[in-house]
Amino acid sequence: HAQGRKFLAEEGLTFPQYYALSLLSKKGFWKMSDLKKDLLITGPGATKIADHLVKKGWAKRSRSRGDRRIVNIEITDKGKRVIERVFRQRQDYLASILKRIGVDKRDLLMKGLEIFALSLEEEI
Repeated sequence: HAQGRKFLAEEGLTFPQYYALSLLSKKGFWKMSDLKKDLLITGPGATKIADHLVKKGWAKRSRSRGDRRIVNIEITDKGKRVIERVFRQRQDYLASILKRIGVDKRDLLMKGLEIFALSLEEEI
């Protein structure tokens, strides 16, 4: 949505870059080959995203110690701070929307979202 794109644009991120950085923030590092699979993009597409993240200082590349052919990408502290800022902005935005909803409807919405989240977890 427009507000989400605004948050990302303020940080200099596209959604695919944000998603890649978000994945990195959860695991710490990713093999480039796995990153492209998880993002459902081509190798050159993953390289372009990684190049941007590295250029901004949000991630760094390294070679696998066990197999020098394998390239890993790893989130930096600066990248973690970007993810935290965007996450906080999204939380604040959603909280402002929830404040406009009455308490009864808010409780109903929360129950529905909990059911939805549990269903998603079962799928994953």
